[in-house]
Amino acid sequence: MAILVLPISRPYVHRGYLRELPQAITRRFIADIGANILLFVPLGWGLHRAARRAGVRSPIIAVGVAGAVFSLTMETVQYVLPYRYSSVVDVAADTVGVLLGASGDALTSRRECTRSGGGGRIRTGA
Repeated sequence: MAILVLPISRPYVHRGYLRELPQAITRRFIADIGANILLFVPLGWGLHRAARRAGVRSPIIAVGVAGAVFSLTMETVQYVLPYRYSSVVDVAADTVGVLLGASGDALTSRRECTRSGGGGRIRTGA
C-alpha cells in the first residue's frame, strides 16, 4: 500500500478532489492507466477466490464494489498528500483491473471444476 502513495515528483497544485484529468492523451497517461489496471488484477483474483470460498452469491459484483471502494480510499489519501493528486480515471482503471482479475479467476475456476467433475463446486484439501 505504501508504494501507491510514495512521492515521485514535486508538489502538485490540486484542482479538486477526483478532478484531475489529463490535458491530452499522452504515452504517460496510457502507461499510467495500464499500470493501474495491472496492479489491481491480482487483488481482484485473490478477492474473488476468497469470496467464492466464503459462499458470496455474486462474487464478481462484490469484488468490483470492494475494489472501487479500496481505490476511492487510496485516491482520498493521495488527495491530502502534497506530492500526489486524486483522479477519477485512476478509480476507473483500478476497478477495471479488479474486475479483470475476478473474471480471470471465475473463468479458470469453472474450467478446473469442469475438468475435475466437481459439478461447479470448489474442492477443498480434505
